[in-house]
Amino acid sequence: MEEITFVTGNKNKYKEVNEIFDGKIIFAEIDLVEIQSRDIYEVVKHKAKEVYKILKKSVLVEDISLYLECLNKFPGPFIKFMISSIGPEGIYNLVKNYREKVAIVRCVVCYFDGEEFKFFTGDVKGKIVSPKGKNGGGLILYSCLMERREHFLKWVKRKTNSHTEELHGKNLEIF
Repeated sequence: MEEITFVTGNKNKYKEVNEIFDGKIIFAEIDLVEIQSRDIYEVVKHKAKEVYKILKKSVLVEDISLYLECLNKFPGPFIKFMISSIGPEGIYNLVKNYREKVAIVRCVVCYFDGEEFKFFTGDVKGKIVSPKGKNGGGLILYSCLMERREHFLKWVKRKTNSHTEELHGKNLEIF
């Protein structure tokens, strides 16, 4: 397998990814200005292009989005801003009066070698519930995605090695 650089500001995330890729992942912490777009694929594609311009070698980047059906798929890729602004309780308060609280958490990993983009998508489908615990407990969907990240990244590794162009994960029911 060729050497790939994984770009993230989260050292725990890097450690997890590096273990899954058998120690063949290089870590780079690069402060990027992220574009604002409702399209998560545009967000990761832009990140990958910008990192490649700096490093001039194959890169792996990822991002997460949350799609709330009752809010016309808002906040999407803006979830990090939303959590830092109003927190899990605020998100729950936005949807608590809706009958349907269906949501999808999507993790998109983008591989870019300077010529070709490969996107890998993993979805977790569920519903927003009231945050629990002394620290708000976070969003249940977000927690479930983090628990499934290892399986998803192993899948990305297999597909990256087999040179698959674009693949989509299965929805994981967590009701």
